[in-house]
Amino acid sequence: MAKLGPICRVGFSTENALHRIKWQQSRRLTPGTLVAISTAADKFRKLCMVATIAQRPYKDGLDQKPPLVDIIWANPNEAIVDPELELIMVESRSGYFEAVRHTLVGLQMARSCK
Repeated sequence: MAKLGPICRVGFSTENALHRIKWQQSRRLTPGTLVAISTAADKFRKLCMVATIAQRPYKDGLDQKPPLVDIIWANPNEAIVDPELELIMVESRSGYFEAVRHTLVGLQMARSCK
């Protein structure tokens, strides 16, 4: 647990990548990037959970097989801690969301006050 919420270290497969990813040079999965996560069974039909990349561990991180990243769940109630559950993760490649996190949280609070 952290002040921002539950942090999980997740391993993932890069089988669907068209080419080998050079993680030390890649801008993928950088801290602050928004990711959407669903279960492999649901495939984003009904379930879509949001998380932010907390860090790409340098030691035993992305160069491992499978690669590892730490994520912070946006909603602590949606945090999945079952290591046996297979998940699907997609990354927003066009933005850095941690910088505007406080604004987005404020908008969520304003929406819930209606």
